Amino acid sequence: MATPCGRRIRRLLDGEGSQGMQRVIWDGRDDLGSRVPAGLSLARTDASGTRATRIVLVIR
Repeated sequence: MATPCGRRIRRLLDGEGSQGMQRVIWDGRDDLGSRVPAGLSLARTDASGTRATRIVLVIR
């Protein structure tokens, strides 16, 4: 997860995973365990040479 400024909020997964559809649940906290404030952030995935970025809206 990253802020609009490009700073990383939290890395949810790192390394190789199993093939197929995966589900990752984010608890709305940063790497230090603090709650992320409401607003827009970006979620980026990199898998098998493909990168996707999505907008995440945090509502408190």
